[in-house]
Amino acid sequence: MCERPDRCGLAGLAFFYIGIWLDFLFACKLRDAVFLIPNFTIRAFRSTSRVYRDECFWFGSGFDVSSTPHRARQALEEIGRQLPGIWAELAARRERDMACGSWPDWCFAPLRTATPIITERGTTFDHPLLCMKLTGLAAWRMSQGIYRVDPTLYKALAETALDGDIPVDVLLRMPEWAVYIELQGDMATLRGPAQGVWVWMEPGSAPGAVLVCMMFDTGQAIENILNDGSMFPLCFQLSGSSLAASLDATFPKAEGENVHGWFRAAAEPVLSILLYLCSANADVSKRAVTAYPVRPQVVHTRRRGARMYPAAGATPWDVGVRLGAALRIAYASAAAQRNDDAPGRSVMPHLRRAHFHTVVSGPMKNVALASRKRSLRWMPPIAVNLPDVDQLLATIKPVR
Repeated sequence: MCERPDRCGLAGLAFFYIGIWLDFLFACKLRDAVFLIPNFTIRAFRSTSRVYRDECFWFGSGFDVSSTPHRARQALEEIGRQLPGIWAELAARRERDMACGSWPDWCFAPLRTATPIITERGTTFDHPLLCMKLTGLAAWRMSQGIYRVDPTLYKALAETALDGDIPVDVLLRMPEWAVYIELQGDMATLRGPAQGVWVWMEPGSAPGAVLVCMMFDTGQAIENILNDGSMFPLCFQLSGSSLAASLDATFPKAEGENVHGWFRAAAEPVLSILLYLCSANADVSKRAVTAYPVRPQVVHTRRRGARMYPAAGATPWDVGVRLGAALRIAYASAAAQRNDDAPGRSVMPHLRRAHFHTVVSGPMKNVALASRKRSLRWMPPIAVNLPDVDQLLATIKPVR
């Protein structure tokens, strides 16, 4: 038993605050190490640190931390290390340019914002390519969303034709200023297979046009992230009321292999996933809980006024967990029913092709069709002539 309760209390309090400080140091600087910290210290810090809460997995009295951050996060940190102060400089330049109101709020910053910074620094890298890297990762830095699509849904989206009356402005409903989508399979680029892609947008040169920017991560060494051959850029402008017509105008079809056909083959699967994220019935979850990403909000501080802070760490989002499972059930049912089909049946059991569908809503009286609200929905493969057609639809949970 302690003879001096006052000293014991002070010692315990000092140990408590030292433990919190060590936790913070561990979460921010020493993620590659493993510490065993008492339970009460973990509980105290867990409620105050977003970095710690997002990147740790709690198991009883200890915890385990993934020693390697996501590759997209590594690229962000490596650029900040090789170009010290670049993100703060870009943020300051953006605030000055935004005061003029020169671009809409669905764009974080256009490419021209980074151009003078690169010129002033006098880097030896290719200036247009470096400008694109900095612009895309500066927008992604604010939310750092990583989207992992269910494999079955990924294949269905990649096979969904971008035809019909899909309006171009649907893409302006992206959940974040920039997203990182993990690619599946070997998506070939001119600089090697791509593991993922950053996607963001800015206003185009023509009125109402949208410039879609994609930066494919080719999986090369993170240390060479600023080298000209480390990523593959793809920018194209879309305009008009129809996405399909705009794609045909941007990437004209021709017989045989051509560069336009390759660019379109690389862009269309990414656009399909992006359109699904913008759709009204997107199945998005975070750690098995239905959620939807939002852009960071302005915080009013007492000393610095209105500020917008970047995300503390990467946030993984699961896309199509429930819908992917439902599609696998529908595919298996269609295959089984097709094998057991009796001869002479008029319509063979099958799955109708997935497609995007634009839904027009709002008041109809004295309102022009162009002025009514349009929302996009992805219609999954629909089972035809199967005994349990409602099984697929019952598992889809729209996220409003």
